[in-house]
Amino acid sequence: MLANEAKLAQVLLNVLINAAQAIPDGYRHANEVHICTFRRDDNVVISVSDTGVGIADDILDRAFDPFFTTKDAIKGTGLGLSISRQILQQFDGRIDIDSSPGAGTTVEITLPVHTG
Repeated sequence: MLANEAKLAQVLLNVLINAAQAIPDGYRHANEVHICTFRRDDNVVISVSDTGVGIADDILDRAFDPFFTTKDAIKGTGLGLSISRQILQQFDGRIDIDSSPGAGTTVEITLPVHTG
């Protein structure tokens, strides 16, 4: 199935909001969110990296669980990554997270290249 622009926008928005919220207040000059796109084999990859607080392994294992969040109720429902994964799976894609506490996080969104 071909990817849908609105659904891909929803995935990107979820990932970007998470990246922005992971960055602690202060030190504006040291805080960054990087977005990079590239092709890997027969896939297109969108990589979003932040200089935020990072995610501990025990939490990272639950990141895609519905309603799991480390945020206050005002900032999140715990559905963003779960929904994002479901959307990407509809398009034969995936979402992966690489993170370490204190070292930031990188989220990779991978989708097959359409060749038709």
